[in-house]
Amino acid sequence: ANQEERQFILLLLKRDQHAWRDFVGRYNKLIVSRVLATCREFGVVSQPDLVEECGAEVMATLFQGDMKGLRQFQGRSKLSTWLAVIARRTTLEFLRRQKRDREKTRPNDSQFDIAMISENPLKDSSPIDKDDRAKLQNCVRQLKPTDRKALMLHFDQQLNYAEIGRILGISENGVGPKLHRAQKRLKKLMESKNRQT
Repeated sequence: ANQEERQFILLLLKRDQHAWRDFVGRYNKLIVSRVLATCREFGVVSQPDLVEECGAEVMATLFQGDMKGLRQFQGRSKLSTWLAVIARRTTLEFLRRQKRDREKTRPNDSQFDIAMISENPLKDSSPIDKDDRAKLQNCVRQLKPTDRKALMLHFDQQLNYAEIGRILGISENGVGPKLHRAQKRLKKLMESKNRQT
């Protein structure tokens, strides 16, 4: 079996198209199952886009740089065992990197930098006057529905990134940048309104 796997690796290294199709057919489910298991182990909700990104990262680890990763297989274990280890290690690195990135961006993404808007900008109890409230609500209505919803979920309902991601159907990691872009759009609209008055 090891001899057969070494031959299979040689075909992959020669970029044999049949071997590539065979590789995907044989090992795609294994890689996906290891990604899912590692996400569970790391306490991460494994959404389809996350699994796809991790799977792509595993393939990149194996095949980038003249297939450097794949060349490291020495046949001391079964190819499936070796791939499971690579998939787990690569997924862990990906998830840790994602967590670090999220922690770096979260403080800035959660700051609403329009000074006149309180933490709950859409509630009637906010201490801003009627004119400003009317301008704000008018500008909020001009945002795209998903931007409007993201801001309301974050500022009005004070949900965390994971909850907002589930409601909007995006990854938790995508929530911070989405909020940041929505805030910038709202700020531009507010500045434009202020210039007009």
